[in-house]
Amino acid sequence: MFEYKKALITVSVILSVVCFGCAQPKHSAYEAYSQFGNDNSFLSDNYQVDNMSIEVLVPTEKIVGDETLKEQKVSDRDSLGHDSHYEPLYVVKRGDGTYTVLEGNETLYRLKKAGVKNVAVTVSYPYSKDVYSIDSLFKKNEEARSDFNAIVADIHRNVGGDLQSQLITPSYSKVKEKIKEHHGDPKRVTDLLLGRISFQNRADVIKALQYVNKRIELVAILDRWNLSTDFDDLEAVCYLRTPSGILGELSFSLAFMDEYKEYLSKLNVFLRHHKDHKYAAINSRLQNLKLAFRNFMANKHSARIKLVYTDLLSLANEMNSSSNILIIEGLVQQQEDVLNNIK
Repeated sequence: MFEYKKALITVSVILSVVCFGCAQPKHSAYEAYSQFGNDNSFLSDNYQVDNMSIEVLVPTEKIVGDETLKEQKVSDRDSLGHDSHYEPLYVVKRGDGTYTVLEGNETLYRLKKAGVKNVAVTVSYPYSKDVYSIDSLFKKNEEARSDFNAIVADIHRNVGGDLQSQLITPSYSKVKEKIKEHHGDPKRVTDLLLGRISFQNRADVIKALQYVNKRIELVAILDRWNLSTDFDDLEAVCYLRTPSGILGELSFSLAFMDEYKEYLSKLNVFLRHHKDHKYAAINSRLQNLKLAFRNFMANKHSARIKLVYTDLLSLANEMNSSSNILIIEGLVQQQEDVLNNIK
């Protein structure tokens, strides 16, 4: 049986000065981004918890308290809420120590009414409801698009920033690749509906996260700033649930960071295509490069980065084009020198 721990994960941008060649980079957060944000592991979570406090479960549906629900007998249910007549509870880590109920919202409502204190749940990854094939994925996402855009527009009205929404649906072949990445499970593809809001300062990002965390549509937040180096974008991703149960993703980012993310993309391309053990030392150095680059951006040193950005891109492109490990090592060294020499 898995023990449930209340995780308070801080969403913050790395301010560390990275020492190249060190086994573990050191970082210190410049300020708390409040208590929001999962790491990547929650995207593959799927396990049972037999005795979770009902107080940490957050609904994603408003249940009308009609007389049938209020008067339902609870004698057939044990102290943990097990009952064959009840829809099982599937929940997702929100990133602040609470859990969003993806399925079983009516069950949650009834158990609360009955005074049940602890329940059995399945902790799951974010997924869309009633999606069983690539065709149903396309169909249900298209049907939910107007609802998702309305939710994003309302969030934008309340938090400000610069809003960008995805207008073009990914191709069939692209979506097939996404499904393959999610172990052949189409309901786990949640980025056919996308939105992005960029902000000019960190305080506005904090306020936006605090606002979204109170909305019933929020499923979870993924922190790609501080808790992951595997992505091109520096952002906090909010998984939002439409009334039909389809999920979309709304990202919050800092505008001045977006301008320079191509370099991170180049490094990630190399890492994705060079997973052989012989590249282990090089890949470790590239991860440190990414952390150092993010450090400069987090400190708003974009003016300094701008002076050397063309050189960094050129070196990264050469690195991706080469198959000679000695040449690659030299190109990595040159990138390290460029960042270390920024004053």
